[in-house]
Amino acid sequence: MGTTTDVLVIGSGAIGASVAYHLARTGLGVLVVDQFDGPAEGSTGRCFASVRGQWADSLNIEISWRSIQAVQRFPDEHGMDVGYIASGYLFLLPEYSWNGALAAVDLQRAHGVPVEVLDVDAARSIT
Repeated sequence: MGTTTDVLVIGSGAIGASVAYHLARTGLGVLVVDQFDGPAEGSTGRCFASVRGQWADSLNIEISWRSIQAVQRFPDEHGMDVGYIASGYLFLLPEYSWNGALAAVDLQRAHGVPVEVLDVDAARSIT
């Protein structure tokens, strides 16, 4: 007996699962296949699960920031805690790259990413 589907998604990690979910929400029939026995057993499950919105280009900022917001809303929207803990990033930069970094901060803030700029003493105080 044959099976039909509208979309075949290969891989059930972060990207494949998201693609399958969003396609299924539109009413399409989705079939997910993976080489592993369960979801997120490949590179997704092996990563150290760090995510940031601090990029120097709009596309990466927007993709990352939307992803962070989706993960933050996940418990409310899906009733499941995925273990996300916002802990932040600290980039230490040499003086010669300061102007470029501040331009990137302006771009990040324009996309709604909450970015702080710290001086040396404030950075030292972080524990």
